[in-house]
Amino acid sequence: MRVKLFILFLFISSYSFSQSVRSNPQVRKQTELTRLMEEVVDVLKVPDLLYRRVSIVSFDYPDFILSESEASQIRSRIEGAFARSGFVIISAPEFKQKALTIVSGTDSNLKISRQNSLERLLNNEKAFSDVIEKYAIQGVIYAQLTYDYVTGYQLNLQLLKSNSKELLYSTIVYSDPKLYVSRSMQTQITGGYILNNTKNYLINNQPFTGGSFAGFAELGVHLRQPFTPTRTGYYGITGGVSLLNLIQGGNDTSFRSFSKIIPTVGFQYSLCFFKKNDLPREYWMEAFQSVNLLIADEWLPVVRQGITVNATKNMSVQVDLRYYLVSSNLTNGNNLLQLNNFGYGLNIIYRPKI
Repeated sequence: MRVKLFILFLFISSYSFSQSVRSNPQVRKQTELTRLMEEVVDVLKVPDLLYRRVSIVSFDYPDFILSESEASQIRSRIEGAFARSGFVIISAPEFKQKALTIVSGTDSNLKISRQNSLERLLNNEKAFSDVIEKYAIQGVIYAQLTYDYVTGYQLNLQLLKSNSKELLYSTIVYSDPKLYVSRSMQTQITGGYILNNTKNYLINNQPFTGGSFAGFAELGVHLRQPFTPTRTGYYGITGGVSLLNLIQGGNDTSFRSFSKIIPTVGFQYSLCFFKKNDLPREYWMEAFQSVNLLIADEWLPVVRQGITVNATKNMSVQVDLRYYLVSSNLTNGNNLLQLNNFGYGLNIIYRPKI
């Protein structure tokens, strides 16, 4: 027993430590920076162009999000990606940023200003053209990097003709590209079993006490859409069919079965919590609520509430609690079944595509 408790303690401690490390802003930025570099290699697919000799002219980024060494790594990844696409990369030293101190004026009226060597070159059209001609550069690359705590890094790339500045190619690379996928409809296939106590069971208007539980075997489809790009919640419509069966209690030989197929429709929303990792769109759990209509002899409104545990990206387990807002009188021929207003059960959810 002590060994089991010790193992459990180690597991909880290691999990808590990993969560605290992931929540550290510096660790998260480094993780996202690594993903950005991987995305640059995977995503950057430049089409076949006539202008093959290219050079990175400008790489702009706020100083607070990158160090010089990190900026150099990203620049190298961009050059490598273009090289793999068949381009010849020209690393012109004139396109490297250097701090300049410019002193002008007379002894009595000196003016000291600080400029960036690259900015000065870009503002001098003749000097810029001389560099282009010197290295026979056909295309120039402009890169700009931004950072947001929610969405991560975003790298904007443009390839232009060196002389006319005509745009040849443009793309955006994200450290977490799935955040920018359009909030398209998500399909969920659900299957489960719900139990209800029975209030009354009448056979030819005579009370019968042989069955105290009724079970709903359910199969449905839920079409939903996230509230936000970070997937903090969902809303959508549900539809399906339920097979209701009265459950025999004990070995009562006089038991009379009761079965009924009931279509259902409804509206459902959920809120996500307990994040799986440092990504802002993946969560372990969802709290859901829905209003459904059982289309039986009468339309029966049902309120459902519960918790969904997202075991994987495609599979979830759902605890389902429901309450009938009106008396549930269900008939099958001359038999009438009345259910308790409260029901409970489990569902399995499958998402074919994420």
